[in-house]
Amino acid sequence: MTNALRRTSRPLKAALLDQSLIAGLGNIYVDEILFRSGLHPQRRADRVSDDQLRSLHRSIRRILCEAIEAGGSTLRDYADASGTPGRYAGRHLVYGRAGLTCHKCRTSLQQLQVAQRTTVVCPGCQLL
Repeated sequence: MTNALRRTSRPLKAALLDQSLIAGLGNIYVDEILFRSGLHPQRRADRVSDDQLRSLHRSIRRILCEAIEAGGSTLRDYADASGTPGRYAGRHLVYGRAGLTCHKCRTSLQQLQVAQRTTVVCPGCQLL
């Protein structure tokens, strides 16, 4: 992951969504991962420090493990093979919460477009 991100000057969010660089991350989880890491989605991937990359890696593992344990994120009609909807959507700290306050710093969450995807960011916690 480190080498893949070091080789691209694209925004972090675009790089994380690129399945040829890092497979399996989708829009919902990338927003949550970047928030938990304190990284702005528009920051250039090749400008992330080693410490920030370690934090990013930890956040990817934690968010995905938590989401899997909760059965995923049901936003409209997602359900697992047994018909059970995912319960992780109730744990989203930024995704789908534009205009609401950040649970951590109480700043208003903002919606942006990054890599042609709707992105929610906390300007207080995720500095560019």
